[in-house]
Amino acid sequence: MVLRAKFENLEEQRRFFIAVKKKLGMGSTRLARKLGMPNRVKLDWWSLGKSSPELETVIILSEISGIKPSFDISRGPVTKKSKSYVSMSAEESLEFLKKKLGWKGLKLIKEMLDKGKPEKPIMSELRGHGLRFDTSVVSTAIGSLRRGIAIQMVDDIEITNGTVVFRGNVRRERNVFSVTFSSRELLRILNGKKTRIGVKLSKDLKRILIFPLNAGRILDTRSSGYRMRIALPLHVDLSSVKKLEVLINCREFSIAKSDLIQDKDGRILGRAAENMGITISPYRITAEDRIGDLLLERSGKRISIEVTRGKHPQAPKFKLGQCTLQSILNQDAIRYLVCRYDFLNETYMKAFESIGMRVIMTNFRKHWEYVVLRKILKDLSDKH
Repeated sequence: MVLRAKFENLEEQRRFFIAVKKKLGMGSTRLARKLGMPNRVKLDWWSLGKSSPELETVIILSEISGIKPSFDISRGPVTKKSKSYVSMSAEESLEFLKKKLGWKGLKLIKEMLDKGKPEKPIMSELRGHGLRFDTSVVSTAIGSLRRGIAIQMVDDIEITNGTVVFRGNVRRERNVFSVTFSSRELLRILNGKKTRIGVKLSKDLKRILIFPLNAGRILDTRSSGYRMRIALPLHVDLSSVKKLEVLINCREFSIAKSDLIQDKDGRILGRAAENMGITISPYRITAEDRIGDLLLERSGKRISIEVTRGKHPQAPKFKLGQCTLQSILNQDAIRYLVCRYDFLNETYMKAFESIGMRVIMTNFRKHWEYVVLRKILKDLSDKH
């Protein structure tokens, strides 16, 4: 069994290895080469205090550096440090990196973060410029600086014309607060790409805005159920929050608001509405919302549109029940049903009118969506 040096605690062990590197002016790679090691892995682990070092190595390092550590000799197995997560604020990271690497190193780090480079290539570039440092601490600082750049607290987040609002859920995971939201359409557009984002969080913790940022966090698109996940560090305290609104500006992601409409016919109508200068509601609706397939805004009014291509004899009965529920839940909206010419008989026409639904009939042939929207605009003009 290999003899090992057992320091008073793992922090003392870590300080010893860092002190040796500083005294010799060597990083882990050069020191490992000097000791005849195949690579720097063991030295990195010992420097981080993650396992007990071999006694022979500690004795050699003590002799060549002149640093005399205090330790006992252990014949037992490797002592491993329990895993923990240490969060460093962006301000602390900035000060540390400036002190450790100077303005030259800090400028280089910021330039590479802006290009979306991960920590490992950044540290290789720093070493290429003749800078020497402890890998683990600098890597932690760069990661914290990246998170600081990517997360901003703001007084308020306004909903603009290009904004889409999703329902977000918050939960505490082991080392982060996780914000998730669902959109099959957005997931399809991103198509599993590593999308890096920045985050703006309102101070009242009611809204979070995400936007493309090369130096930002990765938007996790690997979750099940068409969910996307944003991981936020624990110092962004969301412990009192269960739900919030997740906002994106479609223009910043080079997509149209209509691309994110869940219903297929609603999406077709939405594209036509955008082309005609009609505003799509920023709030993304789904079947669970019981609002309709498309929600538009015109002159301060909400316009709900339900579309059906149904042909089955029982389809009008089902649609009547669905629209009745929508009417009860959305009494402030002007509601339209778009259907085939032969979908409703006279009895059903009266039933839909009695719940405040205005019926627009179409043949669903080429450009039907523009014909329908022009009919809706004319109806709005005639009755208001």
